[in-house]
Amino acid sequence: MTDRITKRDRFAQLFEVVAALPMDDPKRNDLLYFIIHEVELYDKRAATKSGPTADQIANVTIKEDIVFALDTAEVPLRAGEVAAMLDLPIQKMTALLKQLVDSDEVTRNEGKVVTFTLK
Repeated sequence: MTDRITKRDRFAQLFEVVAALPMDDPKRNDLLYFIIHEVELYDKRAATKSGPTADQIANVTIKEDIVFALDTAEVPLRAGEVAAMLDLPIQKMTALLKQLVDSDEVTRNEGKVVTFTLK
């Protein structure tokens, strides 16, 4: 498998090419400063990692509510029933239940009707 060439690698290659130009070339220093500046901007953008979005933060609370609803239920619940209990759209409920199933917090029970229970 070949390694992917990154933007930083490309700038390093450009820097080597420009640095090999004769010292008396009038564009050499300008190009070197430009490349250095672009690498600094790239580093600055790469260093700022964004955190979770507002929706992702809100979904954590909703998932806790789903787990609580499944914990207090005496029978397995369908996605629509949980959605009705929490007054949420069934599409959102289905997506959140899938995330909970993937994280092994909730069990998906297959049958005539798909139900969910707490593990």
